[in-house]
Amino acid sequence: MAGSLQQFIPLLTTQDIKKRIQLGNDILSCLRTPSGLLDFEEIGFFIDSIASWLSNSNFKVAQNGIEIMIIVAEEMKEEFKPYISTIHNGFYNEPPNVVFGKLILLTSKD
Repeated sequence: MAGSLQQFIPLLTTQDIKKRIQLGNDILSCLRTPSGLLDFEEIGFFIDSIASWLSNSNFKVAQNGIEIMIIVAEEMKEEFKPYISTIHNGFYNEPPNVVFGKLILLTSKD
């Protein structure tokens, strides 16, 4: 599914686990294409929504969220820094050492 991430904005609020898994897979497919553009008006909402997936009790939803954030952080580089606190809050159920490791992984991408 190629195109802009803008197309996924209306779907990000779903609470249905199966839909979130499929949505995560679709977003990852979009991000892995050269035309998977990150430059859109609602990038903050997108990041906030995906951050809420990071502490999801379903492993696949949480894993998709982490993979999406890694790709977004790699693409945005310095522009991603203002969102780090949002990402940290997404791990609110995780022990501090796990949060630290995941944040290091997200922020150490060049």
